[in-house]
Parts: sequence; structure tokens; C-alpha cells
Amino acid sequence: MTYKLNPAIAKIALPVTLVVDGEQMEFENGKAAAEATFDQRYAVASIRAVGEAVEIELEQLPAVDTSWGDSASLSFF
Repeated sequence: MTYKLNPAIAKIALPVTLVVDGEQMEFENGKAAAEATFDQRYAVASIRAVGEAVEIELEQLPAVDTSWGDSASLSFF
């Protein structure tokens, strides 16, 4: 499963640097950053201006439990 960031990031017209666990990823603008896909769920921890770019620090969110439990006992009626 892949994940994307909050689509509001696409509104940033300046270059964007995403910081994930100390690793930096640079994008031409917010639209390019919003189109990036990730293997983990991330939320925006902080946003700041650095020179001529916007730096967005991301924090990993906990995994979501998508199991339905015992499907044999599951009923909608």
C-alpha cells in the first residue's frame, strides 16, 4: 500500500524540501511534493521557510489496523 501527503501541500508555489527521519527530498514545488508516494503514513510536523524554499518536516504515523477480525462471524444483517 502506498500513501500520499495532505493535498493542501500542492498549493505551495516555491521549491519544497521534505525532511523524513533526517533525510531530505527536494521537489520543484508543492504540487510535485504532493504527488510523491510513500510506503509509510506521514503527517506534517512543521513547516518553515529556508532561504527560497519551504521545508516540511514529516513524522511517521502509526499503522492502521485494517483487519476485520474473524470474517466467518462477520454479518451486516
